[in-house]
Amino acid sequence: MKRLLIALAATVALASVRARAGCVPVDVRYDAGTHAVDAFVTLPAGVDTLSMTDLAPYRRTRLWTSPDGSARIGETTLSPARPGQRTLHLRMDVSADAPIEDGAYPPYLRFTDGTVAVYTPLFLAADTATSLCPRWQPSRGDQVIGYGRAQRAPLASDMAQPEGYVAFGHPDVLRHGALMLVSDRGTPTWIRRRIAAQVPALVDLYTRTMGPASVPMLFVFNRPTPRGARDYKGDHLPAAIALGLYGDAWKQVDRATADQLTGFLAHELFHSWDSDATLGSPEGEALLAKEGGAELARIFATAQVLGQSRQEMWNAVARSYNACLLALPHDAGIAATLAAHPQPGQMPYDCGAALMSALALAADPADPARGYFGLWRRLRQAHLRDRQPGYQWQDLMPASLAPSVRAGLMDAVTSPGAFAPRLVEAWTALGVRVQHETVLDADTRRAYLGKVMFHLMASDCGGMVSFGNNPDGIRLDQPLPRCKALRPGAKVVSIGGRSLAQGDPLAIVAQVAATCRSRGDVVIGYAAEDGKPAPSPSQVRCSSPLPSLPAPVHLAAPDA
Repeated sequence: MKRLLIALAATVALASVRARAGCVPVDVRYDAGTHAVDAFVTLPAGVDTLSMTDLAPYRRTRLWTSPDGSARIGETTLSPARPGQRTLHLRMDVSADAPIEDGAYPPYLRFTDGTVAVYTPLFLAADTATSLCPRWQPSRGDQVIGYGRAQRAPLASDMAQPEGYVAFGHPDVLRHGALMLVSDRGTPTWIRRRIAAQVPALVDLYTRTMGPASVPMLFVFNRPTPRGARDYKGDHLPAAIALGLYGDAWKQVDRATADQLTGFLAHELFHSWDSDATLGSPEGEALLAKEGGAELARIFATAQVLGQSRQEMWNAVARSYNACLLALPHDAGIAATLAAHPQPGQMPYDCGAALMSALALAADPADPARGYFGLWRRLRQAHLRDRQPGYQWQDLMPASLAPSVRAGLMDAVTSPGAFAPRLVEAWTALGVRVQHETVLDADTRRAYLGKVMFHLMASDCGGMVSFGNNPDGIRLDQPLPRCKALRPGAKVVSIGGRSLAQGDPLAIVAQVAATCRSRGDVVIGYAAEDGKPAPSPSQVRCSSPLPSLPAPVHLAAPDA
């Protein structure tokens, strides 16, 4: 009887989807035998062409074929290939991993356990008057997972939040209240156990301190290539968060790397509170609150979940601030820069976290994390009451903030060159002791050394800069046709005779700055790899002064 009731419920749900005005039905299936996703689009009477959302940088014409020749596929259109054709058959080959493109969501995700998750905006119409309503049909004995549900019956898309992923297969599925965690069974056990314990704890923390929110599904998958590598990439959509673990070196990692995963999850989950339908998802200057605010939430939530000390929390704020110093614009204020550049990189994350920390401390000097989440709770309550669209970072300023500190923080964001001195003034007024840092953490080391390498490469390569700043060294790209001395593809392990791994990065900065002032040569040393001797060192002529780099700081936690 239970199975019959489930089938009836699915039929009723499907009927309601099909009955919706202007809704084009699409049946989507995955065949594990052929590693293909098939979609059957049924055009209603009077509709001959469908306008689709642009998938750039991915191309719909390369992703989809029409096995029976029934469909004419364009980058943003679907239409019948023959007059009178009403059913279009589309097929997407998912036998190989989708390429990773910056600033774009992969069209599908392949789990090592055989699960395949499909990017639902593949079927998102650009014309709201004629939308597509996909029905996700699992194979016999399989299940389909999406929109907070895992079932063996067909799944109808949630057209209120259509953007996410829907999976076919048998991954691990964990429910915690409204949260659904979908994990690749091929992911190392320690990662699945850690995430299964920490994600519910993070959701509970945010719900307790800021009130309820709609939490999207979380997909965690493993791609064991490239060999010997270890990296991760995350995406946040309205209906899904995806965390991809890349490389085969995840079986054993150090504590810092494991904690980075916790931090990523804390950041992305926080967007369910600071970027949902209640608050909206503002851009421009508000990124200091939206993305910088999520970074500070990461710091506070990670500290609570991992049991870190108050000083460790402020060490993390200092790391964000030091990274911010290297990203600050030289000739414009932060507000003007964010207004002019729709993709400002990491700057609003790092600078926003530092800025938000002052508001958190002003809200509750004894417990800045409690004060910070309380600011968001009050903002959400105000929006629920007044239905205000969007928000600014200034909306989070607590009433207890002293007028002088308020004015200083406003000036920090608007005036060129004012961010660092004004924020230091605010921290000092709020009881934070700002001191010079002499021992840099790994991320700050890499950031400073990257700035040095950027300058030297620009000098040697006619302004062209192309390298990867990796934890184990700086990897030069190849080919490098405009470079005079640098070795394409080589890994840089020393600059000026000083090791990047063990040397003092501030001393390297000072040494290179002195050499560049006299337009001298800087020696670049390389690593021996793959059983081959190291390439001979390069003598790079530094043709211009090294720009002045800001001194990193240490933030001493204020007394509780």
